[in-house]
Amino acid sequence: GGQAVSLLKAKTAKDILARFCFVGIFITENVLHAINFELEVDNMVAPAVAPLPRELAVSLHLVHIVFGLFGAVFVLISGFDTAGRTALTKGTSMMLVFMSTITWTWWINRQGVLYWNLDPYPFWDPRCSAEKRNRTVHILKNISIVGALTILQQMAKYETEALPVRPSFLEGLVTALRPRVPA
Repeated sequence: GGQAVSLLKAKTAKDILARFCFVGIFITENVLHAINFELEVDNMVAPAVAPLPRELAVSLHLVHIVFGLFGAVFVLISGFDTAGRTALTKGTSMMLVFMSTITWTWWINRQGVLYWNLDPYPFWDPRCSAEKRNRTVHILKNISIVGALTILQQMAKYETEALPVRPSFLEGLVTALRPRVPA
């Protein structure tokens, strides 16, 4: 009997391209976050977490960048072997943290102005401001991305349970990146 092939394994160029299309924006976005770090901390993240200290904003923005980049890279490498299961599980977890926190700091509490304080109208009302409509679109898009990430994560977990295999070298490398918890 041959070894079971993962449904998550990239079998064609289309599979690899799909992964790049899905996470390419996260890589681009997080490189830009790193380049514009101080400006974004001062103008976006710190006001969104106020009155908490700026140090928290710096830490949160570092989490955005690290989790966004590592999560995206893990999704990219997920197509190569059984490491895909681990990479998708860990990568999607990191990207879910990124999506949740970035949605708060960039769209719900943008520059310290809460979404629901923008104007008294629902987003479908013609009197609603363009700013509130724009934020609504981004919040809904991010909710959609969270749903897609969760689907991928669950598929990876279900496959791991249904088709256990010996960890590959790449899977060992991905797993080795997690912190060790003393027993």
